[in-house]
Amino acid sequence: MKYSFKIILSIVFSFGLLFASNAQEIIRCGLDQQILHEFYNNPTLQQEYNTFLQNQQANKILGIDSTRVNTDTTYTVQVVVHIVYLGNNKYENIPDDIIQSQIDALNRDYNLLNDDSVNLRPFFKPFQGNARIKFELAKKTPTGANTNGITRTKR
Repeated sequence: MKYSFKIILSIVFSFGLLFASNAQEIIRCGLDQQILHEFYNNPTLQQEYNTFLQNQQANKILGIDSTRVNTDTTYTVQVVVHIVYLGNNKYENIPDDIIQSQIDALNRDYNLLNDDSVNLRPFFKPFQGNARIKFELAKKTPTGANTNGITRTKR
């Protein structure tokens, strides 16, 4: 039976949410509540925000890039994946091809090439775009030695 890295990551994330939902909410700053209060009680602010969203969408449709970011540059992020597994457990010692498939999934998601991008909620559509970030497994260690970008630790 093959376990996907996504499934394992989803399980870990679910447990994190479970524990986080039981934690008492700590309000560190009242700014968020103040901004929401101003937004909901100020029709002018709401109209300005809606106009901004409409302009962003119109610019995207017309092909006008209103950002100040150099959109010609793709930034590459070197990734090191650390696998920690027990004994000879073949399910925990994730194969290289599954790790690479997750790097490929990151690249699809960050560059708006994933198949489910059409399901994006309308509120977020004005903000969708190609982040121009490419993830790849590291080729060198910090000391300059060659690596495949994957470390394995048997426990």
